[in-house]
Amino acid sequence: MVAEASRRLREWHDAVYEAAIAPMRALAQEVRVKLDAESKDDTLEEPFDPDGVGAASLEAAEDHFRTQLSKLRPMRNDIAHYPQVVAEFDRLLELYASVISNMQDLRWSVLIADGIPSPSDMSERRFANGAELIAALEEDADKPSS
Repeated sequence: MVAEASRRLREWHDAVYEAAIAPMRALAQEVRVKLDAESKDDTLEEPFDPDGVGAASLEAAEDHFRTQLSKLRPMRNDIAHYPQVVAEFDRLLELYASVISNMQDLRWSVLIADGIPSPSDMSERRFANGAELIAALEEDADKPSS
């Protein structure tokens, strides 16, 4: 039973890795190329994510993985007596945390590539999610500059 649980956790880990990490790497490479091209040339080409669907999708995926991670963490206590299973479970939890972090970084890279300022460029305001940030940016864009 323990060996079967460990095997299933390994398979789960590998499936999440293939479904999340591989596509993120491809998109990250595209964003890097765009950022590198724009840093060499001051002319702006068309936006990377003109309709914001990519950034919104990344945020939704990040939220999904964050929710799943919060559901998984409490289960660790239930398997604490099985070190082999705990090791695979911890590996899965680490992957989820990594996916969340990478999606957040990638989302910001997409936003920055399209000219949205990074958080360090923003005022001291705090936002609960990306939608609030975008709304605040749109408000600021609509205000006349002084």
